[in-house]
Amino acid sequence: DEFPVLRLKHLDSDLAVIMFLQLVTQCRSVIACRLSPIQKAQIVALIKSRCHKHRPMTMAVGDGGNDVSMIQEANIGVGIYGHEGMQAVRSADFAIGQFRFLSRLILVHGRWNYRRVSIVILFSFYKNMALIMTLFAYSFLNGHSGQTLYESYLMVGWNALYTFFPILVLGIKDEDISAETVLRFPFIYRSNQLDKELNIEKMRLWVGNALLHSFLVFILSTFLIYKLDTYSIPNASLFVYGTAVYGILVVTVCVKAAMIMQHMHRWTRWHYLSIVSGPVLYAIFVASYSEAYDVLHMGAFSDFFGLGGVLFSSITFWLGVVVVSFSSLLLDFIVMYLYRMYLPTNQVIIEEIDCRLERRPSMSTRLRNGASSAASFLFLGDWHKQLHKSTHFTEHEELCWQLAKFEREISRETNETQQQQSDDKEMGFIVTSMPPIHPITMEFMGEDFEPLEAEY
Repeated sequence: DEFPVLRLKHLDSDLAVIMFLQLVTQCRSVIACRLSPIQKAQIVALIKSRCHKHRPMTMAVGDGGNDVSMIQEANIGVGIYGHEGMQAVRSADFAIGQFRFLSRLILVHGRWNYRRVSIVILFSFYKNMALIMTLFAYSFLNGHSGQTLYESYLMVGWNALYTFFPILVLGIKDEDISAETVLRFPFIYRSNQLDKELNIEKMRLWVGNALLHSFLVFILSTFLIYKLDTYSIPNASLFVYGTAVYGILVVTVCVKAAMIMQHMHRWTRWHYLSIVSGPVLYAIFVASYSEAYDVLHMGAFSDFFGLGGVLFSSITFWLGVVVVSFSSLLLDFIVMYLYRMYLPTNQVIIEEIDCRLERRPSMSTRLRNGASSAASFLFLGDWHKQLHKSTHFTEHEELCWQLAKFEREISRETNETQQQQSDDKEMGFIVTSMPPIHPITMEFMGEDFEPLEAEY
């Protein structure tokens, strides 16, 4: 009697469907029981296709063969390994061992996947538009003759080599917020439901960003690099100029990729390698290609012969790499700073909290400020345990930490904290400002802290 019950015998008529949808969309939770497999699939299909106003994304979770049609009908199907066979798992998009893993699948992996896919799409548009728009800008200098600015083999490597690895890392390894923080603040998943990572406004911003960067790189590079000494290589001035602009654009795009990755203190070696790989592969290709004619004596390599030596020996080129790239991204740095400092969203705040929690104290800091596990738990909360588990010490460091903690626990139990603090001063340790706490009773110890204990 506590909940309204609706008996559904059939949903064949349009009136019944409309009335059912009007009722369902006003409920926060609906329990449908004693349904046949086809009825489960029909309800999912109704919600998915007839709720035009809300545009819902449906998920079906099941563990038996009678859930297969429902799982296949939903946008996302999740199968659970159960006692009823493997039909649900084999027909689902994702498979989990127990139902309790569903929250982590949605909140953590679902959010990461949505963000990664969104960034890969946006960044792919950005980097390709940045390349093409430099050619568009150059067409106004060559009188729209159709002459390309970049050498053909150099241009082929844009997506295959120079900007490939940042895309790979952004789509596989990047995690803006750790799993523990996402589970602790699950409301951050709301941004996925509101399509804040991939929408028309985001696409416009990235397209505008690509246009701005491409024109700035082209214009500033033209003023800086157009005076390179190219007369030592007959008829090669165009390729020297184009290769220089191309190299500066590679650096700019790779730095832009670094700006949208997760916080730098959580970078892995793959993040560093992906950012460095673009400029390094560009330099290796230019140096190798410029010497290919001397080795193979093929006419196709003659125009690029000796170009690497001229380009890399020019101070103007290296000045352009630093100045032009920084100038092109300066507005991005300013906007990012103002956005994070004065207009932070919930996601930005959570990222800062996660950044703070992930910065683990060093071993020396733990020894200098060594408090009991009970005191650390009281002042730092459950996160202290997580940081403790994820920190890897050497055998010697772990032994020192255990001895220091054991010594302090003994001093607190015997109420000899003053002697312990004097010993710390003699050894050069920074005496902690925390009041001494009994490791078992959790009471503040010492006459100086009796008022504090009475207050608590």
